[in-house]
Amino acid sequence: AVSASGAGPAVRFFYRRSGGGGTVNLALQNGSFVWSGTVLLSPALNWTRQVVCLPSSRAGLPVSLTFLQSGGPGTCGSATVTERLDLDDVEVTTDSSCPP
Repeated sequence: AVSASGAGPAVRFFYRRSGGGGTVNLALQNGSFVWSGTVLLSPALNWTRQVVCLPSSRAGLPVSLTFLQSGGPGTCGSATVTERLDLDDVEVTTDSSCPP
């Protein structure tokens, strides 16, 4: 929901990420509505806070939230690097850095 202070809808979480150079996609779904955005999560050995703004048109509606990590590029004859993504304290909320 949009807050009285004008903050927009967001997903906030902490992550740790190691290995590789792939991307992380965050997707939300509500009925036939699907939104997906690529999130750049830099490698981080310590827990790192991340905020992802969500479409304000979906404020107040229930959604299903999915994280999908895709591997970095591999080439013929070379194996891709093992990648790890840990998530903690995931919350759907509002954040002042997001448009209302």
